[in-house]
Amino acid sequence: MSKHEINSPTLIIAGQFDTVTLPSHSERIAEPVSGSKLVMFPAVHLPNVEFPAEYIREVLDFLVSKTI
Repeated sequence: MSKHEINSPTLIIAGQFDTVTLPSHSERIAEPVSGSKLVMFPAVHLPNVEFPAEYIREVLDFLVSKTI
């Protein structure tokens, strides 16, 4: 399955200052996916570790918004 075939709500979380997975990579992933949401944290490579509370909030908000 290519990224163009994803038709489910998709959350992409990335680090704004990531030098391993560049922010532009996340943007390229999100762009063609209908219903995607890209969240960019001011993090390096591990936004879930660097911003755990904010990360959890984004994930929970996304999941709740898709189940209502």
